[in-house]
Amino acid sequence: MHHDKPAGPTHPVTFDLSRGEVHLDLPSGEDHAGSLVVPGDALAALAQAAGVAAAVDFGRALGRRLGARVSMKLDAQVREATIDAVAAALAGELAMAGLGTLVVERWGRALVLVLEGGSLGQGAAADALRAAALEGVLSRATGREVQAAALARDGLRLRVLVASAATLGRARAWLDEGVSWGDVIARLHGASRAASEEPSA
Repeated sequence: MHHDKPAGPTHPVTFDLSRGEVHLDLPSGEDHAGSLVVPGDALAALAQAAGVAAAVDFGRALGRRLGARVSMKLDAQVREATIDAVAAALAGELAMAGLGTLVVERWGRALVLVLEGGSLGQGAAADALRAAALEGVLSRATGREVQAAALARDGLRLRVLVASAATLGRARAWLDEGVSWGDVIARLHGASRAASEEPSA
């Protein structure tokens, strides 16, 4: 017996009760092994026990699956879209996966993605998983390798910075020094503006 319910604006999730399987609509049968529906707090506990590195690997793999759905939906148009436009298109997929609602913030030239709420519990490993999921979903959807890292948590709201590896490294160093996330963004914006204003040789 099959029960189909919409998992997003256009793509279904299929519950095959006769086999005890759940399947997502992914390109080229990528969900051949099936998917799982698990409690968010149980997944957060597993991520905490496994450690941040394992949580990041899992989050990136999860994000790439969601990104495949977006890429399939937008087809070639995704190659021409800005990261902001693609991020907006991802909101439904992230909400469907229980990762929360997505808002895009622009701070000068810095791109910050905000996840609010969601079914996944809190903690350093859970937040690393969320950030890695955003990294994976953007990378797969756009066809360009994107890097992201948790910037700050404010209650149910997690801010994730999307930037180059070098920029993320500077941001992490400042955060470790106790610099507020707002000041980190201001410093990154100032450095970017100074670099753009340097005269060419």
